[in-house]
Amino acid sequence: MGNRADAVSPVAELLDLSEKKQIIRVCFVCSGNTCRSPMAEVLLSHMAKERKVTLRTPDGKLKRYTGVLTDSAGLAVLPGSRLSEEAGRALLAYGIRDGEEKTFLGRVAKPLREEMFHISDVVVAMTSGHLFEMMLRFPAFADRMICMPDPVPDPFGQGEEVYRECLLRIRDNLETLFFTGNETDEHTPDL
Repeated sequence: MGNRADAVSPVAELLDLSEKKQIIRVCFVCSGNTCRSPMAEVLLSHMAKERKVTLRTPDGKLKRYTGVLTDSAGLAVLPGSRLSEEAGRALLAYGIRDGEEKTFLGRVAKPLREEMFHISDVVVAMTSGHLFEMMLRFPAFADRMICMPDPVPDPFGQGEEVYRECLLRIRDNLETLFFTGNETDEHTPDL
């Protein structure tokens, strides 16, 4: 039987694995975690499947990663909320199958917690309002927070076309944030 001091937690193993393999851990944040942030979570996983991810460091250099682990959360989550049907349909229309990179249909919303900052390299706010709220609640982690370059308005309660437009805006933001300096993806579908 092994010594307890030698035991490694699953989170520590994950962190160790990501450092060895140059994997970036990204958490997306919106209001309710039912539309924008889960769409960004799934879409970045999909986009990074065949492409290397880059991120500009605070000193202005580009750092390349061989892979990405994604998560998402909300600042005002209603308990029991699930991914909106329209968000799920927008992801499916984009060509992402449920369970292919991530399971998203029926996904339960999660509130943003301090622990998420401990296991994320970067936490991406959908709007400057979300970024401001995160800085108020979690000031010790401000160095890990960034905002989408082009704010992503909330599609909640609107039609499917608005969700599809939202997904395309998220895609364009992800291109800017995580694929700068990489070859363009010839397979980025329009909806």
